[in-house]
Amino acid sequence: MGLSFILYLLAVIFVLIGIAGIILPALPGIPLVFIGLLLAAWADGFAHVGWPTLVALGVLT
Repeated sequence: MGLSFILYLLAVIFVLIGIAGIILPALPGIPLVFIGLLLAAWADGFAHVGWPTLVALGVLT
């Protein structure tokens, strides 16, 4: 298992918990989804999702 696999796995976990957090009031849903997307972009070396997109998502969060 490489580092990128672990980062993708963590990204999926954060996004799924974040989606659950949109429905459940105890979990901060949208920030968790943002963290998951940030981890996925980092695992990819920011090749498909760049810093401008992440900054825009961060401002919306």
